Amino acid sequence: MLNNWIYLLVAFASVLVAYGCLSLLNRQQLLDIPNERSSHTIPVPRGGGISFAALYLLILAALSVEGFVAIADALVLLLGGTLLATVGYIDDRFGLSSKLRLLLQCCCVVISITCFYVGSIDLVNFADWIWLGLLVIASVWWINLFNFLDGIDGYAASEAVFISVVGAGLCLRAEADIEAQLFLLLALSMVGFVIVNWSPARMFMGDVGSYFLGFIIAMLAVLTVREQLISPLCWLVLTALFWIDASYTLVYRILNGECWYQAHRSHAYQILSRRWGSHRRVTILSILVNIGWLLPLTFSCQWLLDEGQITAAVLVTVLACAPIIWGVFKVKSVSISS
Repeated sequence: MLNNWIYLLVAFASVLVAYGCLSLLNRQQLLDIPNERSSHTIPVPRGGGISFAALYLLILAALSVEGFVAIADALVLLLGGTLLATVGYIDDRFGLSSKLRLLLQCCCVVISITCFYVGSIDLVNFADWIWLGLLVIASVWWINLFNFLDGIDGYAASEAVFISVVGAGLCLRAEADIEAQLFLLLALSMVGFVIVNWSPARMFMGDVGSYFLGFIIAMLAVLTVREQLISPLCWLVLTALFWIDASYTLVYRILNGECWYQAHRSHAYQILSRRWGSHRRVTILSILVNIGWLLPLTFSCQWLLDEGQITAAVLVTVLACAPIIWGVFKVKSVSISS
């Protein structure tokens, strides 16, 4: 592991960069103007995700140069992260069509996952192609759902920090120091942004931040799955709060003939924030659910899998997801009936 002073330095740098970015965005008047689909009521600077994206990419480059991270893996994260952060920045400033965004995301993810698995898959094995296809679909969906669920103050940012810290813990448990560092440094890179994004938010991450975080978290997850450090079941438990709300809402909108890719305010967390009249309460609730429920079940799931108890691990996954599915259903059903 790196020297502890390095971690402190990254956290301190993230605060300086976040406040510097906030000042710059305010001077340039790059504001998110509220509309009928917004969850905020006053103009707020957006595009603040460039602060942690730039810092983390700089850290990745330094780690690869110093030999802490394999060059091939670092290049995937660096090039893919830079591309999607750039796509997000252009989308924030000028707007991009949904089809072009999706095409660029798919291309980036396909190339990245192919690079991760090159040399370790059997090109004539149909099962390997199915597996890679599932990873691509899951990764592209994660990038988009992370964007969908960046809708209230502190919500997506705190989720990203939680996932990163737990990911680091799971990697340390597996004695994988390099992967643990990548997760921990991502969390520390976001410290400053979390401060300015906490309710009432003074800055939003924008698409530049959500695309970047979605991609980096997805690729780090793929990396841990490839190295058999964290199982796919574990990732389902760890990220349950996000993927269940986003997936349930997507299916509901499609079945009701709605335009599923248009911006809206019908996710459970958005409904709850309007009902309670508070972004902060919903974000705190998500943190409590993550720490009090999903955290222990994530480690339990991985421990059971390490012990060869696959059936028990599947049951733990169902146990972890069931109350969240019920909660999303109740929140949305009450909203519909009212």
